[in-house]
Amino acid sequence: MRPMINGPGHFELENDLTWARTLARELGVTPQNALRAITPLVNAGIVDEFTGFARNRMWQSREVLHALDDFAARAGRQGA
Repeated sequence: MRPMINGPGHFELENDLTWARTLARELGVTPQNALRAITPLVNAGIVDEFTGFARNRMWQSREVLHALDDFAARAGRQGA
């Protein structure tokens, strides 16, 4: 689940799950600032936190996960 930086200001995930600590490291900001970037995405319903933990939380985009599952089903690779 390694994020990739594709130029200034463009952050892309190799996987659709992320941690604030990973985001912070890759963008060169503090974990607190990474959380400040994630919070509006949560508030807008773009991503949601799914661990329920107070620490080591992770976020996901259900829309992206569903799109990947649909693609895998069409490609005949689901459950492979």
